[in-house]
Parts: sequence; C-alpha cells; structure tokens
Amino acid sequence: MKLKSVAVSSALALLVAASPVLASGPVTIVEPPVVTVPAPVLSWTGFYAGIYAGQETEITNDSFVGLRAGYNYQAGRFVVGGELDALRYSGPSGTETFLNARGGYLLTDNLLAFVSLGRGRWSGGNDLNSAGFGIEYRTSGPMSIRFDYEGHNVVGTPVMSGRRFVKLGVSWNF
Repeated sequence: MKLKSVAVSSALALLVAASPVLASGPVTIVEPPVVTVPAPVLSWTGFYAGIYAGQETEITNDSFVGLRAGYNYQAGRFVVGGELDALRYSGPSGTETFLNARGGYLLTDNLLAFVSLGRGRWSGGNDLNSAGFGIEYRTSGPMSIRFDYEGHNVVGTPVMSGRRFVKLGVSWNF
C-alpha cells in the first residue's frame, strides 16, 4: 500500500509540475530572421593611374605604349574628370602628351561609357586636339580595364582628319 501511495503521489506531483507547460498550448519554434548585408557601393570618385598599349590605324600603323593619370568625380550615374595622357610610338614618330577632359554615364555600377576631348602636343612641335570615346570596366577591386578610340589632329584642321588610335589599358584606382 505504501508503494501504491508513493506512486500515486509521484504521479500527482509530476502532473502538477507539468501543468503550466500543458496549459500554455503547443510550442512554436521561431526561426531567427535572415539578415542581409548590402553589397558595398562602388565609387568612381578618386585618383587613378594606368598603362595602355595600342595601334594608330590610319596613317602610319605605328604601335605605341602610354601612361595616364587622372581624377574622376561621380555624381549619381554620371562621371566627369580630367587626365594627363602620354604615349610613345614604337617607330620614329616620337611622343604625344595630352590634357583630356572626360565625361560619361554608368551603364551599370561598374561599366562606364565615356567621351573625351583634349589638347596636346606632339614632340615634332605641333599642337594637337583629341576627341574620342570608350568604355571602362571597373573590377570589384582597385583595377579597371579600359578601351578607347581616339582621333588626333593638328590644331586648325578638321577634328577627325588626323590619326586614329585604338587603346587598351588597365588602371589602378586610389
């Protein structure tokens, strides 16, 4: 009898202890919310420097290498800037240096379509104009890849009457 009353007492104690759990209803497991971190926004504002190589396509077919350095400023989807550009021909044509203004529109956050206008000097003594367009792809890191098509002419002659250039280069953005 004593064993029976201990068993009944234990069952009753267990039932009393469990009654708040049973009274609260079914247990619902709530998943923690998924937190998404936005991707960093790519900015085109800042200094850059780069190298390029190319081909003159109209008169001499000279190949060349060059250096460029400049500054871009981004306002919304528009990018404007200026750059110093110097190239050296592989043949006897010498060197050309330019100060260019550049403006463009971001087709995507890392793809810029642009136009450029500039004034420069050929090592042979002539003042030159330049006009061109191109596209630049900015990687997720500090590097960008750029393609330019430009025309250079002696000041006082029609804009696209001189040499034509195709350039392909890379730049590092600071």
